[in-house]
Amino acid sequence: MRWKLKALLQNSIARLPEPWSQACYFAVQCAAGSFRHPTVSVYSQAANRLRFYIERHGGRIDGATFLEVGTGRNLTLPVLLWLMGAERVYTVDLHRYLRMPIVRLDLQALAASTVVPDCQLDRLDKLREFLSTKWQLSALMDLCAIDYSAPADAARLKLPDASIDYHVSRTVFEHIPAKDLERILIESGRLLRPDGLAIHLVDYSDHFSHSDAAISAINFLQYDDQDWARLAGNSFMYMNRLRADDYPSIYATAGQAIVSIESSQAPALLAQLDDPSFRLAERFGGKDRDTLITTSSWIISRPLGR
Repeated sequence: MRWKLKALLQNSIARLPEPWSQACYFAVQCAAGSFRHPTVSVYSQAANRLRFYIERHGGRIDGATFLEVGTGRNLTLPVLLWLMGAERVYTVDLHRYLRMPIVRLDLQALAASTVVPDCQLDRLDKLREFLSTKWQLSALMDLCAIDYSAPADAARLKLPDASIDYHVSRTVFEHIPAKDLERILIESGRLLRPDGLAIHLVDYSDHFSHSDAAISAINFLQYDDQDWARLAGNSFMYMNRLRADDYPSIYATAGQAIVSIESSQAPALLAQLDDPSFRLAERFGGKDRDTLITTSSWIISRPLGR
């Protein structure tokens, strides 16, 4: 779908009163959007990367407690973490987006998949047996030791101090305003145990480019904040448009010491930056080219002084 048409549709649906707005958007996405397809592969990749970073820094998933920020519409990552040995996974979201049809679609694909991350086989057998029954969402969460809270503010949770080992998210931070990110990272410092880590995957790309091949991952850098807010300032496609070089100061203000950042770049985007018809908005004009072509980062941190 052409991105401006999609933006117009999202803005129109976002103006509907709740719960009609969410219900309508979900129906549209199921009929013509990404909700028609299982997403097990991308979550499997994320789970494997989490294991890699945890083990690199001396930790382990087996027996650990996780907090996932931004549940979204499925429970795939929490289920995968449980399969890999997590003791409990708390998952929170500002809005109650979780949808049973998407949960079922993903987990059916997971049960049939041959690319499930290295996991505890007895748990995988239990999950496959469970999914063959007429199961309910609450029973799934009981089986997989998942605690779901929504609506919930990830910057003000009722969990005790030093109660989690890993504070994680997958492509969520780009949808949160900078000030709220600071608050969430401050809260992660309260929640993390002394040897805990915050591990977050940030997607810097224009998310409209995921469904419209006619535009690039940096298309949205041409618009000033006011114009962009008119196009995509709704609850379905809000993007803060922070770049990779913006995050270190946010983390420092929140009292988080960055242990490592591993970023991916798209060198092909350099040609677009050199195109005279492509004009960066003033907000991005002073940034170096390497930053502008950075499309994602895994950011690993721990609270300062630990």
